Amino acid sequence: MHWWVADGQDVAGALDAAVAAVACARSGSLPNQKGGRRKGHFSYRAEDGKAYLLKSNRYAGSAAWRRRISGSKARVELHRAEAVSARGIPTPTPVAVGEERSRGLLVQCWNLVPRLPEVCDLRAGVCDGGLSAGERRAMAAPFGAFVARLHQAGIDQDDFSPNNFLVRPGSPPEFWMIDFERTRIGSPPTETRRANNLAKLIRELPQTQRTERWRFLRGFAPEHETFWWARIESAARDRAAVDFRRLRRTCLGEGRRFHKDRGRDWSGHFRDIAARPPCPADLDADATPRFDDELLYIPLGPDGRALHWVVANLLFLRQLALEPVAFWRGRNGACLAYRLEPGVRLPSAVAAADERVALRKLELQLGAIAELRDDALPGPRSVLARGADRQLRALRLDPRGIEPGGKVRR
Repeated sequence: MHWWVADGQDVAGALDAAVAAVACARSGSLPNQKGGRRKGHFSYRAEDGKAYLLKSNRYAGSAAWRRRISGSKARVELHRAEAVSARGIPTPTPVAVGEERSRGLLVQCWNLVPRLPEVCDLRAGVCDGGLSAGERRAMAAPFGAFVARLHQAGIDQDDFSPNNFLVRPGSPPEFWMIDFERTRIGSPPTETRRANNLAKLIRELPQTQRTERWRFLRGFAPEHETFWWARIESAARDRAAVDFRRLRRTCLGEGRRFHKDRGRDWSGHFRDIAARPPCPADLDADATPRFDDELLYIPLGPDGRALHWVVANLLFLRQLALEPVAFWRGRNGACLAYRLEPGVRLPSAVAAADERVALRKLELQLGAIAELRDDALPGPRSVLARGADRQLRALRLDPRGIEPGGKVRR
């Protein structure tokens, strides 16, 4: 094992903490919070009471050969975190990073990062109810100013995801940037790159209100909000079309996450082939949703296509639909099956005020990434559910009539 210690750190203390944390992770005394096959996140508290996050990456096969030149993710993050910090951007710089090699090939790397008290990442704060509505409103404009500082400092984060930003609510709120492997540091990014970054950020935060996004743009570019709103809308449409094309290759193929199967008189696509639900017998039924145990069946009729399975998965990744688990196509029609969430229900015959607001918000969110052609669709097109923040939200049921990347409906 070879170790590198960040500038300004006590070398002996940093190495002691790193070695002890790795030993605890390998012994199994620290649970893996990441849960992946090759990535691990471990919470570690040293004897002096300091809290750390220990990150691990394993490399095998071609990945180990590629890393002979580029170096491990841990070392890349250490160097870029120091460069970002030198440009005045707050970030929790790693204390120490280590690499384990076998016959010259990288096997595993470790990254020990200090934990910041009373912080949460932006995704958990907005999507999982970690921040109140008042805190979200108060941090929108300051966060926009923070992102503008990033760009002015010449930092272009390709993985512009909300879980790569930490926030501590307060007056004023504080922000930190993390995860730098896909970061370019140099001259300020172009307007196109900035718009793409913001479109990626908004893609991951569908629960945000339009007023919150407007406040964000006021902090990002005062007196130019309308210009940037249009640029982000255009970038969001382009991003949705790119995501759809990539997802089509994944969803319609055979792989680790998606599977294909065929029966006597049907063919289908599934998320979990082992737990595949039985094919419904009424594929040619009218478009009436049917609840069954933990699933919700949506008949698509004779117009159902495999691309509707792709659209349903795209909307699920954007947090605009329930999780689709199965799609069947028969001689007389097609059917989708969604996994039910607690409290999911259909809109009432006479929608209440909060239902109308939720349905209108869903329509705006869909219209921002796709062209909607669903005026003639039969039956209900949406369901209602309450998120982690207890706010009522609408989720799309019928993937028909949605063309990702089309013209925005205003």
